[in-house]
Amino acid sequence: MAGLCVAPGMVAAQTAPTAKIEKVRELFLASQTETLKRGLHSWATIVVTMGFAGADPPPPGEEVFRILGEELDRALARELPTLADQVAAVYADAFTEAEIDAILGSHESPAGQSMSAKMPAVREETNRLGKAWADSLMKGLIESVFQRFREKGYVQQ
Repeated sequence: MAGLCVAPGMVAAQTAPTAKIEKVRELFLASQTETLKRGLHSWATIVVTMGFAGADPPPPGEEVFRILGEELDRALARELPTLADQVAAVYADAFTEAEIDAILGSHESPAGQSMSAKMPAVREETNRLGKAWADSLMKGLIESVFQRFREKGYVQQ
């Protein structure tokens, strides 16, 4: 994904063992994909709706949401793996593979408690990555949605 880079302090995360990163990546994708999709859909709906202010006639609502949903699904399929890799690297840098295994098994374990203690710093870094990723994703998403709306004559060229 162009324009999104890992912060200088996160370079060490790039060398974490692949198996450990893959475990966290799978957990992230399984636990966060739907949450991200709902949040991005809400955000995109607001931005797209604002783009139709004063449109005469306005595009059919169901068509707007269908196109928006299709474009969001395409964008997520294309871009979510990049965020998952970056988030996994942050987690892999913060936790040992043994901790990750225990966290995946039980949040009540000593590793789960370690996760709770370390989460403020990890969350701050992953939120920064997520915001940069979402900003980039939304720019492309909005451009592709409006390109399709222009093709259908819903908005001016």
